[in-house]
Amino acid sequence: MPLSTEGACIYYLERVPEAAPAGLHIRPSGWLKEGVRPQGPHRVAEVEGLPAFPLNSEVYGPRRLPFDLFGLLFYQLSRVEEYLPTPRDIHGRFPARASLAYRHGFLERPLVDLWADRLMDELTAGVPRRRVARPPYRLQPTIDVDYPWAFRYKPLWRQGAAFLKNTFHHPALARRHWEVWRGRSEDPFFTFPYLHEQLAGHAGRFFILMGGKTAYDKGPPPESPPFQQLIGTLGDKLGIHPSYGVLEEPELLLIEKNRLETLLGRPVFHSRQHYLRLRLPDTYRQLLAAGLRHDWTMGYADAVGFRAGTARSFPWYDLERERGTELMVHPFACMDVSLRSYLELSPQEAARKGRELARSAQKAGGTFTFIWHNSSFSSVHGWAGWRETFEQLLALKG
Repeated sequence: MPLSTEGACIYYLERVPEAAPAGLHIRPSGWLKEGVRPQGPHRVAEVEGLPAFPLNSEVYGPRRLPFDLFGLLFYQLSRVEEYLPTPRDIHGRFPARASLAYRHGFLERPLVDLWADRLMDELTAGVPRRRVARPPYRLQPTIDVDYPWAFRYKPLWRQGAAFLKNTFHHPALARRHWEVWRGRSEDPFFTFPYLHEQLAGHAGRFFILMGGKTAYDKGPPPESPPFQQLIGTLGDKLGIHPSYGVLEEPELLLIEKNRLETLLGRPVFHSRQHYLRLRLPDTYRQLLAAGLRHDWTMGYADAVGFRAGTARSFPWYDLERERGTELMVHPFACMDVSLRSYLELSPQEAARKGRELARSAQKAGGTFTFIWHNSSFSSVHGWAGWRETFEQLLALKG
């Protein structure tokens, strides 16, 4: 029986049948069938000005691609490389330098989106009424609240010990501490009135720690009245920031989420891991089991760019179980700590890098999502000039 079609056609086959209607031919590499296994060889080439892989031996010509485009999309979005045994960093994270995108220099390009657009252009070329509109560009600022206050609402013994230490090693910090202690100055980390003002008109989102006291979780206790008041002011913009230890003790996640829901008086569905401690597939399964449906952790601490190759939100696919899920992944492109501490950029250089990433997201019809901390504005804590950088990023509306 002869093949027929009235519209765009893709042949995802080794060979196109004779006398088949005209269509785009993509030869499968087998990557979509391999599941959680090393896939290679990882040769990357430029095709039509974009990085492409996995390559095949098919002669390139009209309506053919010399690589498996669906294999590329699968590799990037499934994060298969993160399931494989790979050296982790000091915090147990998959580092950017271990990724194919970083090693081949395309991490800062949303390759999935760019190739998806090219595919759509190819399929709709010359087909009346089939043109598909690209999603509109959006700006999405997000704020992580690790330490609502630098000095206030801490035990007196802790404040005294910190004050004495700073007196000898950081005199400027000790002076600011003294001013806050005497009520002559606002706490440098309590920037929420400023943030509310700056985020007016933006779809801003906050993530707050509700974990216990560890070396990496030093927020105020949930029963603290000022802390509870702060949570009330953040309202429906607030999500959970699972504590550092959740990666090793997943039972803590539900405890922390329940704490926040009790204080808010409503369910919580949005989450971002503290220190970006994401381990696939465990973390995402834990979020789903706890009733969370949106994760905002997909990005790197040690680099900027598009970890999953996209600036668009996408549903997580559990590759080990070969199953779609209800968890939506919202990738981010850069974080204040990455720009300052890992990349060692100046505030001006960071603003330029942010503009480049925003342009890439805009070109791909995606969202420029970035992370800032409420504590990343204090000059005595090393953040002089970064307030201006934050405001410049907020101005990147396209």
